Amino acid sequence: MINTKGLYLGKFAPLHKGHQHCIETALDVVDELTILIYDEPKVTDIPLETRAGWLYQLYGPKDGVSIEKAYNAPTEIGYDDHLKALHEKYVIDTVGRDFDVFFSSEPYGEHMAQALNAEDYRIDEERETFPVSATQIRDSFTVDNTAPFREYVSDVVWRDLVTNVVVLGGTSTGKTTLTKALASEYDDERMPEYGDEFWHEHADENGELSTVQLATLALEHRQREEEKLLKADQYLFTDTNAVTTGLFSRVYHGAIDPRLGEMMDACIPRYDVVFLCDDDIPFEPKPGRMGETERKTLQRMHKSWLDRNNVQYHLLSGSVEQRVEKAKRILE
Repeated sequence: MINTKGLYLGKFAPLHKGHQHCIETALDVVDELTILIYDEPKVTDIPLETRAGWLYQLYGPKDGVSIEKAYNAPTEIGYDDHLKALHEKYVIDTVGRDFDVFFSSEPYGEHMAQALNAEDYRIDEERETFPVSATQIRDSFTVDNTAPFREYVSDVVWRDLVTNVVVLGGTSTGKTTLTKALASEYDDERMPEYGDEFWHEHADENGELSTVQLATLALEHRQREEEKLLKADQYLFTDTNAVTTGLFSRVYHGAIDPRLGEMMDACIPRYDVVFLCDDDIPFEPKPGRMGETERKTLQRMHKSWLDRNNVQYHLLSGSVEQRVEKAKRILE
């Protein structure tokens, strides 16, 4: 029995359902499919590893799928003989020419298939099935109008396109006020701090939560945050995360549940922007909240943790209006 092989390539910046339609059509045609993903830093700032990760999550476990990353590919595009030969040589040098079918939805399918001695198989070249392009999606993020394209992007991809902004700080440093203000300013999603809700439901008669409960709290907060990422248009403003919960646990109990420690480590690459609220505003006491002395301790611990883990952060001080304006300058 003959084993047929196909090749499909692109930047996938970002991967959208038109790409997925091509991949899934190709998988119905051939037994083995190689997906070659280009590193194109001049076109997109989404890292190659992130874009490859989308393909791995959606197609990597399937039998017969091979995902190859293409570094240092030619950046010039066009259809003169020199540029066509340049791209043909690069593809052949990278993945060989042992393919029966070359899949595409672009005119370059003709010359690339010829160079590979493969069948030129075009899929939805007129973009009728999925009227969308990666350029349109990229441009929509620059003009704050992503709504028309949300339906063409899978959840796996969309959560990475949204800018996840976390606001940290000690007790009573204005995190909730700031995330509310920013979500209103950008008319986008906010992930509220789950701690108060959890405390009211689970604190013991002394108003305390155990280290195990604090880990459970942080896990539920992260799960809710994931759901919010899929609803956001461009920004999610997250009020605290596992870092604050873990540092609270260390101050209050002198220990951190191992699960919570792992979640703190996972926060290091998780957020696109980290804001640290300054403790230059009056302390507001309330049930379940530590005092002003502990606030200063937590604030020092936040700075130490961020510095120790080489996490870039922006300190926001002053009034709410001053903090919002500085945050907007950083985001924009």
